[in-house]
Amino acid sequence: MSTPEQPQGGPKHSDARGPGRRRVQRSPRPTGEHGQPREHGQPREQRKPLEQRQGRERVPSELRAARAGAPRRRRTPEQIEARRAAVPTVRYPEELPVSQRKDEILAAIRDNQVVIVAGETGSGKTTQLPKICLELGRGVTGMIGHTQPRRLAARTVADRIAEELGTELGAAVGYQIRFGGSVGDQTLVKLMTDGILLAELTHDRMLSAYDTLIIDEAHERSLNIDLLLGVLKQLLARRGEHVTAQG
Repeated sequence: MSTPEQPQGGPKHSDARGPGRRRVQRSPRPTGEHGQPREHGQPREQRKPLEQRQGRERVPSELRAARAGAPRRRRTPEQIEARRAAVPTVRYPEELPVSQRKDEILAAIRDNQVVIVAGETGSGKTTQLPKICLELGRGVTGMIGHTQPRRLAARTVADRIAEELGTELGAAVGYQIRFGGSVGDQTLVKLMTDGILLAELTHDRMLSAYDTLIIDEAHERSLNIDLLLGVLKQLLARRGEHVTAQG
């Protein structure tokens, strides 16, 4: 029996591995740390973060945000007088229950180091307590720190307080959250998440940037709030400033 002619130039499939298969070029053998071939079974090295490769310390985003919002030096008497002159006129909405009992709350904050304010949702605790502290002269030598458990709440509350005081956000009233913020040299009231305040403790253990702290939603008893209350309890005896917790 005759065999079919093969095309000129040799057989169509010359690879010894059989017809229809192509030769695949292998990638170079992986190397180790010093360019030596890595032995079989040796674990692949993980790529180091950019900060470590450049010899820099990796800083969490919350800590970077906290550092950005904290003052770097003690204020001079001239700066304190300028901040006192920049305090806006405080007015209270008459329809809010907290406004109706404003004088009692003001006296309690003035005469006590720690005050707990409890009230129904919508009574005005969150927006009116910082204004009561401003009326008492707080926020001049140090800021009034006001924590919120969520980032969205910190931003919206700052907007509302700034609107009621008739100032621009970032001036007398500012805010600081993990991925942004607006805090200036003339900021008197600073809204922030409780995580931001905890992060500030890493480089300012006395929380010297604040003369008053308001811990909002303290009744939630989250891990951050419990840590903050424990730290503030220790700071009270050492600093003697004021803390207001509200639920």
